Amino acid sequence: MYNEKDAQPISAPAATCDARIAEAGPDNCAQWAAVIAARESTATTLWGTWLNAIGMAMLIATLFANMYSAFLARKATLANINAERPHVRMFTTKKTKDENGNVVATHGVTFRNFGRTPARVKRLSICYKLADTPPDPETCAVSRSYPDDSVITHEELWPYKGCIPQLDGPSVESLVEEHKAGGKRLFVYGRITYVDAFGEERYTRFCREFDGRNFSYNQTDVNDQRSLNFAT
Repeated sequence: MYNEKDAQPISAPAATCDARIAEAGPDNCAQWAAVIAARESTATTLWGTWLNAIGMAMLIATLFANMYSAFLARKATLANINAERPHVRMFTTKKTKDENGNVVATHGVTFRNFGRTPARVKRLSICYKLADTPPDPETCAVSRSYPDDSVITHEELWPYKGCIPQLDGPSVESLVEEHKAGGKRLFVYGRITYVDAFGEERYTRFCREFDGRNFSYNQTDVNDQRSLNFAT
């Protein structure tokens, strides 16, 4: 018969599988080993997850760093292009003076490359017109194309000989005389299109008013309307 005095206390969990087998049989040992394996697998998985997360974070940080480096490089390149590229603007008014310095005839205008690299002229739209208000440069329909050798180098005037006269309609000289006689405002306006050294097409829109000696920016409405004088 069972005697309480003969009862043995339940032992603490065995530390090894051999002890488990001796104590509770092979089935219990297998279950115990499965629990230990599952626990170790979970710990390994957690460590792997953390390592993957750290690796992903480092990858994202590297990608952002590369993107920022590319942005800075592009910004530097554009700054260099802007610093080196040509910039063609209308420059002077060609005229004939008498021995006392008085202007006796006005012939047209010249352009100048204010940039550091050459500009190859492709097209020029230019008009001289008597008007009450400054004309829109885009409305000048008189256009001329130029060959590939029409290049304006740094700080050089163009065209090399002479100036750009009125391409169609009354001459500049006759328009100046009419301006002096009737007081109507006289403008030169249009657009010059050129290619820079980087192969990009650019243009300059211009609108200037005759002040009695030169076509200049002296009038407020010509100065303040940026769309009249605009360059890319």
